[in-house]
Amino acid sequence: MRSFSTTGNHGLVPVDQRAVSKHLARLGIATVIVVLIAGSASAHRVDLVKPGRRLGPIKFGRTTLAQTKEWFGNPTQRKGVKLCESYPYTRIKWGRKLKIFFYKSGDDYIASLGSVHRHRIKSSQHGVLGMHTSKGLRVTNRYAKSRRLYPNASVFRQSRNRYIHYLVHTPSRGSLYAYSQYRKGNVRGLCAGPYETC
Repeated sequence: MRSFSTTGNHGLVPVDQRAVSKHLARLGIATVIVVLIAGSASAHRVDLVKPGRRLGPIKFGRTTLAQTKEWFGNPTQRKGVKLCESYPYTRIKWGRKLKIFFYKSGDDYIASLGSVHRHRIKSSQHGVLGMHTSKGLRVTNRYAKSRRLYPNASVFRQSRNRYIHYLVHTPSRGSLYAYSQYRKGNVRGLCAGPYETC
């Protein structure tokens, strides 16, 4: 179906309304795709476990204990510990899913390092978080996947039935490592921070 539009001094120009409709539909679909990609990227960042930088929404050196409690509720355990040349920290646990070490700064406690022991954890602000590394490693993944994603990882026996897989460990980026119950078992936890102990 054709109609006519005016374009200044050029008179009437035929317009194909079907073509216009198809063009507008394509623009609409493109807009939706852009929005979905942007939302996906944002979600990807908020549940990312990054060496020396963050454990999901918890950003080391920035996130306070009050914020963490607001997101994940009241902790189940709180204990003073000493790490890294006897520096005092407060180790706080949320059941068996989350463990964070905080240091005192003025009147606040600031997150410094931590570990997650569940693939999915729920935040009051961020919803359900699927915690993962930048290469896609998650808690419950098989040992074979961690070796495929991180072929240069070093594996150390920490105790009788516990192994640590150092995925990333550099002075500039900090540490990122995975726990497993056995050398070739499932990933039981992901830990990130500027130090080795977690």
